[in-house]
Amino acid sequence: MMARPPVEGWWRQLFAGGAALPLLFVLVSLPSAWQGEASAQSRTELSGPVVRRQLLYRSDRFELNGAPLAMTVGDLYVRNPMLSLSGDYHVTNAISLGVNASLSPVGIKTSAARNFESNNPSRASRVDYARPFMLADVHLGWVPLWGKINYRNSRIIPYDFHIFAGFGGALIASDSDELSGFTAGPTFGFGFRFFFRDHLALRLRVQDYLVTTADAQVRGRPVETSLQHVVLVSAGLSFFTPRSIRVAR
Repeated sequence: MMARPPVEGWWRQLFAGGAALPLLFVLVSLPSAWQGEASAQSRTELSGPVVRRQLLYRSDRFELNGAPLAMTVGDLYVRNPMLSLSGDYHVTNAISLGVNASLSPVGIKTSAARNFESNNPSRASRVDYARPFMLADVHLGWVPLWGKINYRNSRIIPYDFHIFAGFGGALIASDSDELSGFTAGPTFGFGFRFFFRDHLALRLRVQDYLVTTADAQVRGRPVETSLQHVVLVSAGLSFFTPRSIRVAR
């Protein structure tokens, strides 16, 4: 019986005889065929939206927000708790048009004002403070980021991050007629929404009004106004209508 050639010798004989050429052609062609099929499948899958069946929590819906917890921050002499109400129409899932209105029924003196009055009572009696009694604006909003939060592996909470800018103003209240009045200017801000139901969300916002005003005036002296930031921080509930949400294709 003829002995079996060694493995190395067997491959050398196969290549020398040219019998390996068809085999090499098959081995080279198979990956290309698989790649072409995968590419065709990928083109089919990528022809539509990247995320299918997306829940459109904002698209073509009205949002009414009431914020009983709102307050101006960074005030020099008077801090202002406010009641805020806003309405937004979401043209798309990312673009909205809205109006805001905030009312402050009472002002709270800051520690700086209290220290000034206790250390200089005679001078403090001649000083009138100014504070924003009402804030209002119209704005354009944009939602650049949204997603979901997995809360303790038991609840999924959809959220969004939004920014907005527009034009508004402040109605200034004071014992001094020279400090009182309406002053207008641009406004901008950002916020978050956390959806607990399809029609109900918690909204947190920070908004800045740029207005020309003065913090205080010494009686008998001219008012020195400047461009100031009136920063409003708010937390409230948003109600959406219609109650049902749209689903993307």
